[in-house]
Amino acid sequence: MARIAASSPEAAHWPESSYAEMLGRGYAGWVAVAGGAGGIIGFAITRSVSPDAELLNLAVLPAERRRGVAAALLRAATEALRRQGIQRLWLEVRSSNAAAISFYKKHLFRVTGSRPRYYRNPEDDALLMERNIHSP
Repeated sequence: MARIAASSPEAAHWPESSYAEMLGRGYAGWVAVAGGAGGIIGFAITRSVSPDAELLNLAVLPAERRRGVAAALLRAATEALRRQGIQRLWLEVRSSNAAAISFYKKHLFRVTGSRPRYYRNPEDDALLMERNIHSP
């Protein structure tokens, strides 16, 4: 997962040890595995504090993008969170990441706020986005 994140400048970059620690802290994760060789090509990580959850990271290898992998990961995470009784999923995204903002809007997220100069290297604002995911 650290290798995938490193290949995605727009993804959150955490130390490799952080990925193992997250599972012990109650975070949830999903991975997408390619056919044949079976290597991981994408992942999503969430943290839940009922009734909300946060999408902490979603990344797909550059060569595997635009094939529905990110959408499948987001659907899997959303469905699992819904089954746990989570009502709202939120995230932060770089304001300059037009592709990600468009992707999240397509998946029913809406902009609800911003955090000026939230990101570093390079400095950028964060847009706060959220989506209602509870069952009617």
